[in-house]
Order: sequence, then structure tokens, then C-alpha cells
Amino acid sequence: MTPQKASPPDSACRALAGRIARLFHQGLEVEERTLLYMETTLSLQDLSRVGEILSDPDHPEQAPLMALFFSPGESIRIQLEGFLERARFSREDERTVLSFLMEKDPETHFILAGQKTRLRVGVTREAAAYFIEQLHISRQLDAGLIQAIDAAEKGCKGPFKDPLAGDRAKAMIRHSRAADAPYGVQALTAFFTHFPMDRPNFFACFSFFLDFLEAPGDESDLKAALFHRRTLYLKGLEKGGRIQKMLLKNNPETRMLSGKRLPFVDTKALMKKIDLIDRICFCFGYAGDP
Repeated sequence: MTPQKASPPDSACRALAGRIARLFHQGLEVEERTLLYMETTLSLQDLSRVGEILSDPDHPEQAPLMALFFSPGESIRIQLEGFLERARFSREDERTVLSFLMEKDPETHFILAGQKTRLRVGVTREAAAYFIEQLHISRQLDAGLIQAIDAAEKGCKGPFKDPLAGDRAKAMIRHSRAADAPYGVQALTAFFTHFPMDRPNFFACFSFFLDFLEAPGDESDLKAALFHRRTLYLKGLEKGGRIQKMLLKNNPETRMLSGKRLPFVDTKALMKKIDLIDRICFCFGYAGDP
């Protein structure tokens, strides 16, 4: 991330507050897995109570519900990314944006997955502050990285070209800590330089790459880190193969009598990760041992 610059004028803060207010007015989508979490983990069957709980700072379920309902989704982050990049907000600007937003007495309605009913609630100051915080408006992308993303987007010519691909990639980086990791900016810049953005598997690889950079090892360079992670995944596959043989050899009753508990190894997930690493290494021109 680049060093902070001077804060933008209040007009930019007011403009962002207006954009957020309009997004609230349009409604916030709630995923089906969020509803499932509410029912199974929070034991909250009556959705009409959501507004009541969100407005009660002393309710024990307010914090988890706020995180579920007022975390801006990818669509919102993409819509705001271009404006955030140009405005270059500071951490202190979050309070200014919040003040301008609350002047509008914002309201929203939650669009529940698979349901026609919409739950309308007032937006409390705490909920608005949480929403703004999750936008990470003060994070700034490295100038060289922005140039690499813009160049990659400009070079898209195939049938899978996405006019929002650049903003989507930038929003994903803003929402992660990958750029703060060792060799993070360098690795991300290299990714956009070598990996064509118009490939159908681009964002699957990029999402994996962000997660990979957020959990760095002790390796001194990107190539060594990728090869090391691939080796770990291969060892996991080998372990999964041994477990599968044991499962085929012994029936459940025999295993219960022996007291053995076999760990679960998701071999399909490991194979997918190895495939993604191979695709990234191919585009980077990495081959052989590190």
C-alpha cells in the first residue's frame, strides 16, 4: 500500500455519504447462508426481530447480526471502487463520511434470498459506522499495481472480457491484506503482468492467489513459496490416499473396535488448489525445482 496523502475535501466525503445512502435505499442483499446461520447458530427464526436487535446496543446478538447484514458485498465494493481510488480517503475521513451519512437519516431494506418479503429497518449510527469501516476506504493501492491492473484490463480482447474486471480486482485487493504481505505488491503486480485477465479462470486463480499471499511462509521469494505450498498439498493428497485405503480395508465396526479415528482429507479441494498453483506457475514461467 502507498503512503497516505492529504485528505480530500469535505465534498468528496459528502459525495461518498450520498452514494452509500443510495445503496441503502436500493436495499442490501442477504445471502441464503446468512439466513441459515441466523437460524442454526443464533436460533433466530423470526426475521421480524432483526430490526429490533440491530437497534439494541445491549442485545448479545447485535454484533453478529450487524456483521451479517451490514458487510458490503462484492457488488457494492465494485460500484464504489473507482470513486474510492480517485478520492484517496484517509482513516480520519471515515468519521466525516459517517457524520454526513447520518444527516440523511438513512433507512434500508434487506432483500432476503429466496423470499419475496423485504425487511425494512432504520440504519443506526453503529451499523453505518460498521458498513463504512468494512469498505476500507483509507486503503490505497500501490500506483504501480494500479497501472498493471489497468493495463491488463485494457488488454482484454477475448469472449470472456468483463468491463468491470479492473474494479473487481482492485476491490478484492482493497478487501484483503495481500498487498501488505512480504513481496505482496511485487507478486500482485507480476500476476496482472503475466496472467491474462480475459481467461475464464482468472478470478478463481486470483482469489486463490490473494488467500495465498495473506498466509505467507518463510520463503524468501514468490517462486519458492508457490513450490513449497504445492509440496504441502501433494503430501496432503498422499495422506488422503492412505486414509482411503484404510477405509476400504476395514469396515466401520472394525475401526470402532480398534479405537482408530481417521482424519478427513478433502482431496478434491487439494487437487483444485494444486491445479490453480500450476496455472499460476505456468503463466509466471516457473518450471522445475525452486
